[in-house]
Amino acid sequence: MIGAIHVYNIEELILCALPYHDTHAFVRIVQLLNIGNGKWKFLDGVKISSAPPPRKVIVQQCIYDLGILELLCNYASPPKKYQPSRPTINFCTAVTVEVLGSIMTVDSDIVKRILTFVTSGLQSGSKGGPDHKEM
Repeated sequence: MIGAIHVYNIEELILCALPYHDTHAFVRIVQLLNIGNGKWKFLDGVKISSAPPPRKVIVQQCIYDLGILELLCNYASPPKKYQPSRPTINFCTAVTVEVLGSIMTVDSDIVKRILTFVTSGLQSGSKGGPDHKEM
């Protein structure tokens, strides 16, 4: 079932494509997905409008659902077999900075959710790849 990634790996496909949210390719990917009523429901607007979502929409959703922010940060953190790509790290960094700049108070819940991503970018050891160091 090589051609069924959009059926069985919806979350991973969305996370992989999110750094390219401003492209038509992202719109096509979202249009292929059956998102349902889960955490990615906010992307239904992309299906309807056929327009790429501005990053602000993703930032607002991360503020509304901190679980999405945590997913992004975990996806962009290096402790896995493959290092995250530069676009993934840049996107997660931009979203995280915009979330922090948009909220009134940075509480312990938000810090807990972004801490792995932030510390992996600050470590000078071999944990992060070269792209992670150029944030």
